[in-house]
Formats: sequence, structure tokens, C-alpha cells
Amino acid sequence: MAVKRLRSGVPWHKSGVDSFGCGSIHRAPAIGAILWNNAAKRRDAAELQSSITHVNRDVCAASMLVADLVASLLRGACGPNCESVPISIPEGDTRLGPALARLPDMLGMRAADVLASIVPADGIADDVLQSLLWALYCALSNDWDFGKAVKLALRSGGELVAPTAIVGAMCGAVQGVGAFPSGLLDRLSNRGIFGKSEFSQWSTECYELTKALA
Repeated sequence: MAVKRLRSGVPWHKSGVDSFGCGSIHRAPAIGAILWNNAAKRRDAAELQSSITHVNRDVCAASMLVADLVASLLRGACGPNCESVPISIPEGDTRLGPALARLPDMLGMRAADVLASIVPADGIADDVLQSLLWALYCALSNDWDFGKAVKLALRSGGELVAPTAIVGAMCGAVQGVGAFPSGLLDRLSNRGIFGKSEFSQWSTECYELTKALA
């Protein structure tokens, strides 16, 4: 619907619809990676990119939260050796905070019981809270181990794009490129448009740019 509105001439900042889906939270890790050292710009960018497809304030808050988490992991502000994860709920949400308050209890549960408590029988739906809770559980319960966390994320069934993307981004931020299975990066392709070498070059350029802007 948002794409149709854009194509019809609606401005990008007015094109979003009141959906509670995951269309913006799986884009948010890139914002966190690019603006890892600038909290104010990072949150503005996360909110703006979310508004292209979503006007729901909870979805915008979730996008800002994901971007902040990735940035914190890249800076080493949290990770396997930290006793806590700095989850700060952005203002303006009504459902995100109460949902994330369940996370400490969830980490003491088996994966099957966590799924049963947050998702319907047919797996993850296109729902921000389900995806975010499942992603955080997968990453934290596996000590940010990329391979283990991604495998667990994929076991839920249903709409897996957002939770798996978030898990991969967070665990990758902790472990670095070496966390990826051998040969996986060599097959990186955006429909043949770019590959591993181009992606590595752009990542380096983004890093250098953010250092210059600090």
C-alpha cells in the first residue's frame, strides 16, 4: 500500500500506512551501522526511514531501538562480556515497552515455550513485537553466536525476514565478518548487481565517513 501511494505521487514522508508490520525494522540495522557513533542522527534516520512505509509510532520506536542496539554492539557497549543490554525505549510507543519487559523472564524459558507464548501456531507473523522479541531471545540465549542464533531464528516458521535479519545484524556486529560460515560471503549478491568486494568497499567507505563526521 505504501508503495502504491508513493507511485501515485504521495510524498515519501506521507506515504506510510498504519501497519504494525515489520517493513522498517529489518531496514533499521543498516542505520545503526552507518550512524554507529551519532545517537541523535541515528534515531532521526531510523524514524524517517520507518515513516516511508509505516506511520505507526510503535513501529518507528522499534526501528529506533534496533538501530541503537546494533550501534551499541558495534561500539562494544554491550555484548557477550556485558552483564546487561542497554535497551532504551524511544518515546511515543504504547506497546513496545511492556512487551520488552517480558524479555528477562523469556530468557529462562525453552525456545519452544517462548514461541508458544508470543506467536500463533503457524509461526511468526508480520508483527513487530513478535519479530523483535524472537530476535532478541535468539541472540541473547545463544550469547550472540551468529550461527546458533540464526539457526534458532529460522526454526520458528512463518514470516522470518525481519527476525532473522535483526539476529544476523546484531550477532554480526558482535563477532565481525569471521562469524559468517565459510563461503557464505563469497556468494553474496544483490541479484547480480554487487558482490563481496563491492560490499566490503562500501562498508569501509561508510566507516571512514562516519569517523570524519564524528
